[in-house]
Amino acid sequence: MEQFAPVRRSKDGQPVRYLIVDDSVFARRNLARMIESFGGQVASEAGDGLAAITEYDRTDPDIVLMDITMPQMEGIEAAEKIVQQHPEARPQRRLPREDRHQRAHQEQHHAARHDGRDPRRRPRPDEERHQRHDRADRERQERRDGRAP
Repeated sequence: MEQFAPVRRSKDGQPVRYLIVDDSVFARRNLARMIESFGGQVASEAGDGLAAITEYDRTDPDIVLMDITMPQMEGIEAAEKIVQQHPEARPQRRLPREDRHQRAHQEQHHAARHDGRDPRRRPRPDEERHQRHDRADRERQERRDGRAP
């Protein structure tokens, strides 16, 4: 992975310290690799919201990257508890992957509705071929009848 200039805290020049919270070990490892590639430091990792609270108290990270849907305690509830216990913590909300996908699907559905297609139904390849042939046959017939398309 490409190495970037280190990201440092302005107050003391030390690397920015991250707490990664996700129930997926795979996701935590990928995030850790990305953080380290730009000079950040992984202060700790947690697999659920309860562990996140404990690790936040123990490590006092600069930034927490937290999944929302997790076992034991959801990410939003854990973030609320962290902010209650540490008023200096400032939460930033980012849409979870599912919300982004749902929004994209809704936009696609809206666009499809306006061009007359049913977005839930995609024609099969053989259906598309038949539709093209039928359209070509109609156009040929119209040309023969003197009604050019």
